[in-house]
Amino acid sequence: MASSSTASAFVHSPRWQQFYQLTKPRVVQLIVFCAAIGMALAVPGLPSLDQALTMLAAIAGIWLVAGAAAAFNCLIEDGIDARMKRTAWRATAKGELTLHLTPVSAPIVIARAMEKSNSKAQKQNVTLRPDFPPGLPPVMADEEKLFWVVLQLLDNAIKFTTAGG
Repeated sequence: MASSSTASAFVHSPRWQQFYQLTKPRVVQLIVFCAAIGMALAVPGLPSLDQALTMLAAIAGIWLVAGAAAAFNCLIEDGIDARMKRTAWRATAKGELTLHLTPVSAPIVIARAMEKSNSKAQKQNVTLRPDFPPGLPPVMADEEKLFWVVLQLLDNAIKFTTAGG
């Protein structure tokens, strides 16, 4: 259970710290630790430098995905969190970090994110190519947060795609 000092510190934290807390960092650290141990045990002897770098990239990916999944879970379950004593202090439960759902054109949001990521892709020699079927209906989403998620996904895709991809 969170102490009142933890809860009050959380309320006055900048938004990035609130998001970080939503990623459940201690839980994610345990997940990553177990994954790293599993990867190390899967390689007989000491891993080569190439294997170690691959493991580091995999660990970073696991860390990002697990943290994003935890934060997404908090956003979905904000109503439940508000009713539970151990989670009522979270920003989502208190309404400080909310979703503003409106009908959004996913292709337009994705195209905006691609346009913003294009210079980074060009520097990495990676091609971004949109491919949407015609007539997609709008989705109910928070446009700002959807844009941020797509931007992060594109950033990771560019970072981990080999040149020419």
